[in-house]
Amino acid sequence: MAAEKIWKLALAGFGSVGRGLVELLHENRGRLEGRFGFRAQVCLIASRSHGTALMPSGLSLGEVLRTFAETGRLGTACKAEDTRAPFEELLARSGAEVLIEATPTNLNGGEPGLSHIRCALEHGLHVVTSNKAPIALAYDELNRLARERGVRLLFEGTVQGGTPLLAMAREGLAGCAIEGVQGILNASTNYVLTEMEKGRTYEDACAEARSAGVLEEDPTLDVEGWDAAVKLVILAHALFDANMRVEDVDREGITRVTPEMIRDAKERGERIKLLAELKREGSALRASVRPMSLPLSNPIAALDGTENIVTLYADPLGPVTLRGSGGGGRETAQGILADLLSIARYAQCETRETRG
Repeated sequence: MAAEKIWKLALAGFGSVGRGLVELLHENRGRLEGRFGFRAQVCLIASRSHGTALMPSGLSLGEVLRTFAETGRLGTACKAEDTRAPFEELLARSGAEVLIEATPTNLNGGEPGLSHIRCALEHGLHVVTSNKAPIALAYDELNRLARERGVRLLFEGTVQGGTPLLAMAREGLAGCAIEGVQGILNASTNYVLTEMEKGRTYEDACAEARSAGVLEEDPTLDVEGWDAAVKLVILAHALFDANMRVEDVDREGITRVTPEMIRDAKERGERIKLLAELKREGSALRASVRPMSLPLSNPIAALDGTENIVTLYADPLGPVTLRGSGGGGRETAQGILADLLSIARYAQCETRETRG
């Protein structure tokens, strides 16, 4: 019997998502190998904030996590080589077959994630990313590059965290025609609106969300609707093959929602939600993000707290709704892990076909 393949991984970014992935790989290595036949070696972890760990033979993930917990750094005990080289050189030296790009989303040019992904694809590496900006800003280029190099570019973690929306559309709804999308794509704003329903002002609800770690100190990306708009653009590319830009989304955030509006909606038997929509109008695909008052009979209206929910309108099935956690480091890391398992599974199928 042939030896089981070991997948060599490189990780760019060691924030909550990157750490969450390392934790999942470390804690579940026995189950991943026993149930899925997936064995992995993380050979490179590169972080602008926390340093770099490089070991082509595979880092000890337990040691990486212990060192980081003690020092906040990817310390010297975790690396075997000089790590001051440019990322492209570090990636080549790592021997990785898959790049996991988990640096923060930067809508102003997509860097450094965009360059990381380009570099990996150009060198024939598979790429899995949770970074929304490169996919939203350069999907066509990156997807074309992946096809030319014969590798896969997967990005489940960019929309709905670890809830498998893209996989469901790609595999579970294979053969269906997706006619529209409607849902809540930003968990932070849903938390704020839920708190406002409890009687808090917008300002107090945002303060509570920041205290709970749901909202950044600068909440603009969330409350102005940018995060949801970016996710709509990703869905437009992935589900409709539409060349949409973030500027094409009709966008309004929740900053103008008042407690009075919340109360009036409640009296009508409705709830205000930041609704994200993709729908066809003739030959055009329209995208919008705006606060909407929805009847309680709509499953989207029932959503509380930090969950996300998306309904896909699929022909011939009709509406198919997926609800789950909208974010969090480990939750998004689960989306990355699912993509890694997908790459390994398809590689095994291709190997069997070649041998057959």
